Amino acid sequence: MWYLLVSFVLLLMSIYLGIEVSKVPNYVLITYHHWMIETSLWVAVLCLLVLFFVLYWIIRFLARTATAAKRYHYWRMSRRHRKARTLTQRGLCELAEGDWSQAEEILVRAAKLSKKPLIDYLSAARAAQAQQAFERRDNYLRLAHHADKNATIAIGLTQAQLQIDGKQWEQALATLQHLYQRAPTHCYILKLLASVFVELNEWKKCENLLPLLKKYRAIPEKELQQLERNIYLTLLDETRNKESSILTAFWKSLPRHYKQEMDFIMAYVNILFAKGLDEMAMEQIEHSIKKEWNAKLITLYGQVRDGHTTHQLPIAEHWLKKHPHDLALLLCLSHLCMREKLWGKAQDYLQQSIAIKPSATAYIKLANLYEMLNENQKAQQCFRTALNLTRTEADGIPHIA
Repeated sequence: MWYLLVSFVLLLMSIYLGIEVSKVPNYVLITYHHWMIETSLWVAVLCLLVLFFVLYWIIRFLARTATAAKRYHYWRMSRRHRKARTLTQRGLCELAEGDWSQAEEILVRAAKLSKKPLIDYLSAARAAQAQQAFERRDNYLRLAHHADKNATIAIGLTQAQLQIDGKQWEQALATLQHLYQRAPTHCYILKLLASVFVELNEWKKCENLLPLLKKYRAIPEKELQQLERNIYLTLLDETRNKESSILTAFWKSLPRHYKQEMDFIMAYVNILFAKGLDEMAMEQIEHSIKKEWNAKLITLYGQVRDGHTTHQLPIAEHWLKKHPHDLALLLCLSHLCMREKLWGKAQDYLQQSIAIKPSATAYIKLANLYEMLNENQKAQQCFRTALNLTRTEADGIPHIA
């Protein structure tokens, strides 16, 4: 409504102005050499307006013609990039669905059209890896590096992860060591490097990496504790074939809490026995038993070779006062007494063990004792009982005393 009203007012004003101007005589005279143009003012104004609009459209047409090639190129590039994005999306979907061959083909096409083909080449490398096409995988990774030289860490980590997935441990180690030199505090590099060291049994190198793993929290706390524990247990086991001084030095260098852990103590004692260091093994067991009672250690205590029984027997009998119903201790005592030819005490300890819980081990030891005493009938009876117990335990049937 307002639009019509304003238009009507403007029309009236124009008519009024035209009438008033027509009452005033006016003309325009233009001369150039022998040329002369004479016309009214309003015709001249109208001609100027027409000339202005003609020149405007000519200049605009020429300008658009001049930029047509550029605009056509921009249109082609936009269309190319839209197609590349569409192909990338399709390729990633195929990759997620497990169609490796199709995904690789589409992603390579997308990479050739894309302005930034990094993601396409990395994804194509994963597709090639899934097809065990390692040469094509490495080629895509090289192309990714050429596409974006600032993404060295991302490309390197992808390469290392794919090599690990393909169990190419040596290649993965080389890749990760190169990345470690560039980014020594990168958490994921440290984590992958530790996993490769474990696979290659490079436990000493893995131990050297522990401070960085802890400092930068590259691995969750529980996983880090388990890794550290495995490292030290393995390194302890590796001292089995080394000099005794190396074994004792390593044991002293262990963190204190591991030297109090039963798995480490058992491993250390077994290695001492294997090296013939029975006295050190005996001392370690006695030291550990004071802090924590353990039936497995008591069993090992009875395996100390001859020559220490006179020292061991009173200590074991002292332990019995605190643990009168411990089966492992009773069997250990019977073994020590048999070494000292204390047949009566040995028999008593074995019978106490059987009274608490009959076992094939106790009956076999008792049978051996009866043989030494030339009581063959009792020995045979004990062997038969041990055999029956062994069969019952093998069948999973609980023995009823």
